[in-house]
Amino acid sequence: MIIPKNLLVFDIETIRDRDLLASVKGRERDTFEDIMERERKRLGKESIDDVFVAIPYHRVVCISCLEKTGDKRTLKSWYGPEGKVLETFWTSVGVILEEAEDAPYIITFNGKRFDIPVITIRTLRYLDSFLSCREDVQKYINIGLNTYFSIEDRWESKRPNYTSKYSRFNIDLTEYFGFGASLEALCKICGIPVKSEGRGSEVERYYLSGEYERIARYCAEDVRATYALYLRVLLMRHPKGAYEEIRKELKNLELIRTEIKKLTH
Repeated sequence: MIIPKNLLVFDIETIRDRDLLASVKGRERDTFEDIMERERKRLGKESIDDVFVAIPYHRVVCISCLEKTGDKRTLKSWYGPEGKVLETFWTSVGVILEEAEDAPYIITFNGKRFDIPVITIRTLRYLDSFLSCREDVQKYINIGLNTYFSIEDRWESKRPNYTSKYSRFNIDLTEYFGFGASLEALCKICGIPVKSEGRGSEVERYYLSGEYERIARYCAEDVRATYALYLRVLLMRHPKGAYEEIRKELKNLELIRTEIKKLTH
């Protein structure tokens, strides 16, 4: 079997954290636009919409995950309050870590440079609330956090060392193709369907206009495309004997329907 038995493919959508930007970069009576205009000039961008703020200033509004555990596959999108989205993410990681016989692989596109650092930093804000939620939820969050951030097994003889630069369990597809290649461009080269719900630069506009499910669908489409691209990478690495297995998995992927859930406090 070429495809790992257990894996987790995920993607996040974020907006700029206006309150944190104001707290750190704001001056007296500054508006959000004032702060972003200074950043625009500093970075030489054409408009404030082109300004990509540093990792800590991204607020998570949606996470989509494709979970494969043995023969079971699910694709879920969660949106709502940031703390609840992160709580649900870490709970899901904990569940798959406890239930899977083999440690799951984490698959992302630019996850090591963006998604994972954002999730890590923003999780700091909600640790206290994680410790005060239901005990069954606490259990899985503890498994998720403890396993992901553990550095005990340096050589991965018994468990993944997800935070290690050289971990075989944490796969960022940009490391195969370079950071200049976009997911959309690579998918079009392979003939993989890509998102139809808009572009990443429009997520903040969707959020401010209340189009939350649109963001969730958009995020899920990126996850589906990331997994399909990963399967093509496996085919490159194992050209003999892998084609039928990967072709079958691509057909399975087409049948998966996205579950979108709105989370509340």
